Amino acid sequence: MSKLLTKILYFGLPVVLLAPLLLSKSFLYPFVTAKGYFIYIVVDFLLVLYILLVKFNSQLIPKSKIFYCFVGLTTLKFLLDIFGINFGNSFWGNYERMMGFYTWLHLLIFLVMLVTVYVKKEQYIWLLRVSLGVSLLVSIYGILQKLGFYFWLVIPGDELVYATLGNAAYLAGYLLLSLYLAVYLFLDTKDYRWRLFYTSAFILNLMVLFFTATRGALVGLFASIFLMLFYCILFFPVKKIRIILIATAVLVIIAISSIFLFKDSSFVKNNSTLVRFSDISLNSGTVKYRILLWQSGISAARDRWLLGYGENNLRVPLDKYYDVSMVEDWADSSHNQFIDELLAHGLVGLVTYISFLFFVFWKLFQYRKTDVRVTIIFSGLVFAYVINNFFLFENLVALLSFVLVLGYLIVLESAEIAAIQRPSIFGSSKKWYIFVLAVIVAIFSFYINSRSINVMTKMVNAGRIIKENADTALILYADANSSSLMGFENIAAKLYGDTVLVLQDPAGLSKKQIGSLLEIVTKVTEKALKNTADNSFFYLNLGKIYQQAVSVDQSYLEKSFPLLEKAKNISPNRVDVYFAISHGLYMKGDYIGAEQVLYDSLKLGARLSTVYRNLAEVQMRRGDPKIGLANLKEVEKNGGTLSYLELE
Repeated sequence: MSKLLTKILYFGLPVVLLAPLLLSKSFLYPFVTAKGYFIYIVVDFLLVLYILLVKFNSQLIPKSKIFYCFVGLTTLKFLLDIFGINFGNSFWGNYERMMGFYTWLHLLIFLVMLVTVYVKKEQYIWLLRVSLGVSLLVSIYGILQKLGFYFWLVIPGDELVYATLGNAAYLAGYLLLSLYLAVYLFLDTKDYRWRLFYTSAFILNLMVLFFTATRGALVGLFASIFLMLFYCILFFPVKKIRIILIATAVLVIIAISSIFLFKDSSFVKNNSTLVRFSDISLNSGTVKYRILLWQSGISAARDRWLLGYGENNLRVPLDKYYDVSMVEDWADSSHNQFIDELLAHGLVGLVTYISFLFFVFWKLFQYRKTDVRVTIIFSGLVFAYVINNFFLFENLVALLSFVLVLGYLIVLESAEIAAIQRPSIFGSSKKWYIFVLAVIVAIFSFYINSRSINVMTKMVNAGRIIKENADTALILYADANSSSLMGFENIAAKLYGDTVLVLQDPAGLSKKQIGSLLEIVTKVTEKALKNTADNSFFYLNLGKIYQQAVSVDQSYLEKSFPLLEKAKNISPNRVDVYFAISHGLYMKGDYIGAEQVLYDSLKLGARLSTVYRNLAEVQMRRGDPKIGLANLKEVEKNGGTLSYLELE
């Protein structure tokens, strides 16, 4: 029995690494949730077998400081989440990111199984090969996307390739780590067939990484190259090799500098990646936005600077400290993993996270005398990962790859110090309750995963049939809301979008059905607010929906004002809230009130051309064309354009 369970685990664990290939149009956020639930289901299934294996054969726990530090880091996250503003939200995460503690717990379990089943370097190398092979398939998908192919599940991309990950930045971070695995595996073997495979994977992954035009990943790549060259110069005693390495570093510097020096050349301008990379400056739009977002995140962290808000609760502080100059209205991350860690887990969590990374670097540095390849290549990998996370938040696929790499380092460390037999955490391996624990894990996994997947499929299907079969769609919406355990803000956002489309074109739905839909929207919002804390997103969107619903019931207009005022109190710098309040007063016939709200919004100094256009419309309607025309002129002065009708 023990041998059978070990064999199943041995061939089952690599299956988890297939997650980056998966997507499902039947799920909310199909590029993310399909991967997340695949990881949950496979890890849970393997965990049941692993628990049974412990019954027959207690596993060897590796004597690895990296292993214990990662366990400690994960445990601390859990404890700090308890002290956050909403533990349930922190534990489960949401559908959009799938990065709650529940995911961290599964990755920790995955790591434990990896390092106790694949205990030898030669065995673990196969896991790295599987991971590299999956990245190669993802890159092939990305190339087909870049070429505009459309068949089966190949979805044409836009200017930036995102392959099966749905986000160019996610793809870049994932492929970035795969590059270093390809280099390490190439140097670790002399078999030309494997070297051909590693070379092919490296070239295609680098090509698609370039297609993503993601500056954070490219900066991470170039920065890590310099670190690896520095290590090579430091560790190689041969003078000729040092000269070659220094020359290589100079060439890299010249190559990077030339992109900026010749950014106006046709060669650079005709390449979207080079254009984006050459545009790295404090004055570029994206960089300015990121800096504003970082500043908002740091300001928000002051309110709970020691222990933080808890994972997946960052929408609340970022909403409160929203900067009116930002181009993105709703942020659930600062787009900087270190600031996110400060927000989520306070100074305690940030210091611990940074300390863990420094410890990994130190352990890698210690390999310089025994295996310099490990020091150089994996230091480059970790450094690139850190730099990329400076411009992005932690995401599921990149974290999965990073945990895989940590597992390999743990196996290497354990090989130097013989693994020791630890007492089973269950006590005697013959205890009967191990079987009970396995059954509990299986039932819990089935219940949680099936219930959450069912919620997503109901929401997606309801949105597809709302116009053709409204009664069934309403039942699906209501069932999804009552069954939801997580992702309340995602469910609300999906329902808001569907409801707006219905109200814009209500053909096919009766007033009674629309009224029922509005009742469900209200209940979904109430549940979201109860489970995720106050956020202007919910109040503003529900208020705007109520304004659209006047065709069903005029009383909805009055109901919208308290919601919009609540949104204004939570996030006073959101000009959209002022627009919505002004629009409601305009609909009510209170043109003076609408005008005053718009004048108040001018103090924010944001989207001024839109403010003046709205002012002109209100002033024309209340019979003051002179002031209205003056405000139309202000539209052009503030970067707006006038339509032909407005010019007339």
